[in-house]
Amino acid sequence: MPVEEGKLSILKVDNDTKTLFYEYIDRPLTVEEKMDLLLKDNEKIREHQSRIKQELDDLIFGGTA
Repeated sequence: MPVEEGKLSILKVDNDTKTLFYEYIDRPLTVEEKMDLLLKDNEKIREHQSRIKQELDDLIFGGTA
């Protein structure tokens, strides 16, 4: 199971049941993780802008521009 961005997994033992489990704690994002998130957000914004532009073109010009 992949670890979520911004989380650190710590392997722990329940001594009563003798089972292993992971506890997840928050950690600061690395510079690379921050950059990756920003790039993904930027791509989503560009896609959204493109859809809005297409819809406006359809409204203004009655179809393709």
